[in-house]
Amino acid sequence: QVEFGEGTGTTYAQKTQEDGNLVTNHTVVISKLSPSKVYHLRIISKDKAGNLGNSIDIVSITPKATENALDIVFGSLKSIFGQ
Repeated sequence: QVEFGEGTGTTYAQKTQEDGNLVTNHTVVISKLSPSKVYHLRIISKDKAGNLGNSIDIVSITPKATENALDIVFGSLKSIFGQ
């Protein structure tokens, strides 16, 4: 599970859904984040016995919004062909 909040504070206003699978690797998608904003997050992990562990606080900036999908395609083609 990931808990996160906007800015660099110490409170986490939101949490993702918990994944109860007991594996060592997880993929978590956090949707509905605003573009070009600072967020801080930490990972919450629980073992088979129910013991909790938290990661350190991680700060990330979401990428800026793109105008549309066509701009993404043209930008990719431009970088591939170097024009």
